[in-house]
Amino acid sequence: MTHTFNGTNVGDKVIVNGSFDVNVWYSYDNDKKTTVSTKKFNYTENLKLKNQNSFDSGSEVIVRSLKQPTVSDVSITNGIINLNIDKELGIEIVGNTKVKVPVEDIVDDYELVEEDIDSSVDKVNEDYLN
Repeated sequence: MTHTFNGTNVGDKVIVNGSFDVNVWYSYDNDKKTTVSTKKFNYTENLKLKNQNSFDSGSEVIVRSLKQPTVSDVSITNGIINLNIDKELGIEIVGNTKVKVPVEDIVDDYELVEEDIDSSVDKVNEDYLN
């Protein structure tokens, strides 16, 4: 697979740098000959974190490709090939975080119920198999 990428946590953003190759197979000479042309595309994505204050700069950023770059639409205008490319990335941030948890004192009104123990339970008939 030609899709490579990595992510870094910079302040309140995750910056993903990556690249992938696109292969275009085409015919020429009145459809008698074919060839493949390969072009490398580089990209940078700046993704803003929703809760930017909860991650520190030492956090590890793990980027996964959920959907590999795929050409979804092709058009040719004035001899120029236009491509629509779809891809999907998943980002996981591992590290120390701050979480605010509200704590409430809850009083549970319950009644202690004492059981009456049946004294016949202690009287076991040891000759029960006969």
